[in-house]
Order: sequence, then C-alpha cells, then structure tokens
Amino acid sequence: TPSANVSYQLKENTSLGFGYSGYTNTPDFNKLQPIRNTNDVQNITIGNPNLKATSSHTADLSYNQFGLKTGFSMMLGLSGTFAFNSVVSNTIFLTDTLNNLKQQTTFENVNGIYSIGGNYSLSRRFLDEKLILSWNGNIGYAHNVFYTDDVLNESSGINVTNSFRLNLNQKKFSVTANTSYSYSSNTYSVLNQNISNVQLISLSGGGTYIFSPKFKINGNASKSFNFGYRLSAGNPLLVNVGATMSFLKDNKLNFSVIGNDLFNQGALFRSSINNNSISENRTRFISRFVQATLSYNLSQFGGKRGLGLNLKK
Repeated sequence: TPSANVSYQLKENTSLGFGYSGYTNTPDFNKLQPIRNTNDVQNITIGNPNLKATSSHTADLSYNQFGLKTGFSMMLGLSGTFAFNSVVSNTIFLTDTLNNLKQQTTFENVNGIYSIGGNYSLSRRFLDEKLILSWNGNIGYAHNVFYTDDVLNESSGINVTNSFRLNLNQKKFSVTANTSYSYSSNTYSVLNQNISNVQLISLSGGGTYIFSPKFKINGNASKSFNFGYRLSAGNPLLVNVGATMSFLKDNKLNFSVIGNDLFNQGALFRSSINNNSISENRTRFISRFVQATLSYNLSQFGGKRGLGLNLKK
C-alpha cells in the first residue's frame, strides 16, 4: 500500500499539503467461484474466475492559513479517488418453466468509477474572541459504472453543502446560531433523466443564561425543511429547554431538569442510492421526555479518594 505526504510552510502561519495513498483489493472468494449458488433459488449467484484485483488511488491537496493577530483562519482542500478494475454485479431476470421470474447475478470488472470534491472553512474572531463567525462547505461529484440487466449503465451525482455558524460568549450568557443548506442530485445514462433531487434547509439556535452562580437556564431549537423526498418527510421543529440549580458550599449539590423535544416531532430521514435503486427511510421515535438529575460531589483534595453520587429519573 503506497502512501506519501508532503507539507510545505509558505509563511509563518500558512502551509500547503499534499497526500497520496493507494491500495489493492482482491475479489471475494465467492465472487471468483464459477459455480451456481442456488441456496436461494430466486436469487442465483455465479462467480467469475477471470475477475481482476481492484486498485484504488486517492490524492488530496490542502491549504491552511491561521491569523493569530487578525483572528482570521482559512482552510481549503481538494481531493479525488479513482478506481481501476472495480468489481460490480450484473443482475438479469430469467423465466423458469413455470413462467416465474428469477434473478441471476454475475460479476464483472469495470473502469470509470471515481469521485472528486472540494471543501472550505472560513472563520473570523471578533470582540477579543468572544464572537466567532464561521462558514463551511463542500462540493462533491461522483461517477459510477454498473450493469442493469446486462446493459452497462453510468450514473453521476452532485452533492453540495454550505453552513454558517455564529458563537457569542459573554460573562452572563452565550448564544449559538447555525444555518445550513444541502443539495444532492443523481442522473442515470440509461434513463437519461434525473431521478433523485433532495434538498435540506436547517435552522438551529441555542443559548444559556446565568442568573447567578447557583442558577442558570438553557435552551435550543432546530427547524428543518425537506424537499424532494417521495415519502412525506415533514418539517420537524425540535425544542429543548433545561434549568440547573446548585446548593451548598462550592455548589456540591446540583439539581437539573431537562425537557426534550417539547412538540414531539422527532424523526430521522435517510435516502441512499445503490446502482439504479433508491431507498428512503423515515423513522419516528419517542423523543419527548423530561429528565431530572440530582448529583452530589463528595470529592476531596490532599490525595484522598473522591466519591460522586448521581441520581436520575
């Protein structure tokens, strides 16, 4: 497995880096056996003894700049992965004597599978580093080659993500806010059309306010807007709140209450693409609950052992 890494210091706080790695992956034994595997009579598998090993190569280029005095930092990156003799499956449909459809899968070597992408990260500090603004994003392009019913097919996908974040820290309070946008698109050569186009806009924020050394409250909220799902994705609003009270000397006794997902809209949405199939999944779960925690710190100094007690309900 060859690999190489080179880093060059352009200036005091600026550097340029390059990395390369390569590896070879041999086909699984089951994919090499020229024997009909009929363990599942509806899905017959036949290996290909002529399969070659797959070789993959990855290269990346990075640029980093950190301004200790200006409070500005920037990171840029480019990367690419290329594969040769990739092993893909070729599934065809057969009709048996009873006119029932069966699947038969064989394996072939193909070339043309690769992915390229870039990413960036910008941040700037203000007010003696109490306020931090950051902007991050990436863009990626992936090209895939596979067989569909003995026909060589190609697909291409684009993924774009951008996010902006604000952090403000003061003596009595702290505030965070974040917004992000992501877009993904996939096109197939045989169909000659776009069959998957998903967009997501997310807004979130939170904060903590310290009324006194013995009492503070916190909360956060997030809202998502989903577009392009075939399932009814919905646009959940998640709200969480909490409070903490401290008692006794050195705040050894702490009591906190957390209310999670007050509107009970928790859900996960997931979309995955494998060759010419798209799978979408929506998971609903119980996420609205209230948790109370009572903790007492019995730690001592001077080399003696400490003991902590934590009770939850």
